[in-house]
Amino acid sequence: MASPLISGSKIIGASPQTLSILTNKAVIAVDQDSLGKQGTMVSSSGGLDVLAKPLAYGDVSVVLFNETNSTATITTSASAVGKTGASSYTLNNLWTGATSTTTGTINASVPAHGTVMYRVAGGTSTGTTTGPVHATGSGKCLDVAGISQTNGTQTQIWDCNGGTNQQWNLNSNGTITGVQSGLCLDVTGASTAGGALVELWDCNGGSNQQWRLG
Repeated sequence: MASPLISGSKIIGASPQTLSILTNKAVIAVDQDSLGKQGTMVSSSGGLDVLAKPLAYGDVSVVLFNETNSTATITTSASAVGKTGASSYTLNNLWTGATSTTTGTINASVPAHGTVMYRVAGGTSTGTTTGPVHATGSGKCLDVAGISQTNGTQTQIWDCNGGTNQQWNLNSNGTITGVQSGLCLDVTGASTAGGALVELWDCNGGSNQQWRLG
């Protein structure tokens, strides 16, 4: 949702459908949005993924991605993707151009190995994206051991199970807070050494609690 645009296909002779996908101005605008934020995973379960990307001027782009071999309904909410403060939100389907409204639920029937991509407008953007943090190598989730809410609890990776101790807020101020605990991810002792542990701690504005993607 925010990367160089490179085509691996031969443009000359491409079908009209392929060209319409590659030249979709609404989708390209999300990729090249001036806010410069990366898309992040909001939820992932059973091959059904939700990603969100904050956009300039308060909109949020949402992608519903179906990795499975059959059509599935994928559901999320305005609050989960970082939108609040409105009685209704406008959903612009970036592939079809269709526009609809919702009081908060964002969903679609998504074909096998397909995507639905929305631009969500209305309300305010919290600057916060909520969801699990996945380890690319193992596929496991960042997890708080024992569902603890205590300062000094070390984080770990664990099989993803949808628990609140595996849900994290990626905040606009650079902190990452646990949904269940409200505590910040913290480098123990403000260490800068390789192998330093990462734990939960009261948010205090320290540089050892600041994180960035990329």
